[in-house]
Amino acid sequence: NGKNKVVVLPNAVNPGPQVERKFTDEKISLLFVGRFAFNKGINILMEAVRQLNKEGYLNRLQFNIVGKGPLYEQYIKEYNFPNVNFLGFADDDLLISLYQSNDLFVFPTLFEGMPTVVLEAMAASMPIIVTDTGATAELVDSGNGYLIETANIRALKWAIQQYYQLKPEEKKALSDKSYQKVVEKFTWKKVARLHLDLFDNFMA
Repeated sequence: NGKNKVVVLPNAVNPGPQVERKFTDEKISLLFVGRFAFNKGINILMEAVRQLNKEGYLNRLQFNIVGKGPLYEQYIKEYNFPNVNFLGFADDDLLISLYQSNDLFVFPTLFEGMPTVVLEAMAASMPIIVTDTGATAELVDSGNGYLIETANIRALKWAIQQYYQLKPEEKKALSDKSYQKVVEKFTWKKVARLHLDLFDNFMA
């Protein structure tokens, strides 16, 4: 019966032309965008960075962390690593530039709905590492990145290492798939059509 049906209506973005990226097997830059609050898992990311640096990745990985919030001052003191840039608040123009210039988007959130920042990163052709929470599995799978367990430093570290070790053509395949997914499923035009179809079904 139709009374207990749950309908998922996704978030959406307006993707521009596909970003042409250069993929190398040298140093990579990773981007996080989010509020400095406990649920975003920034401490999980920083502990993964701490371990990766000890294991020889200090000069291979650059982390760019965007956002402000109640934990900002604490974290910039606690996690003062040479390969981590705390960028604070970024306006729309800077954010677009960061999405386009970084290699990999990392979002180890502890709980979420369907995070718009992941969609924005996908629209910029970024491969994604994200935790399996809320509707993130609708956005990310092995075709365009890594869906990992929440609050798991080892899993996050593993995913970063796996991406780093990919060949340039394998990185490009993940990038292309991220953009394709957005164009196929998550543009405002596609999501508006889902809303209209839902309303039509209610009226039928």
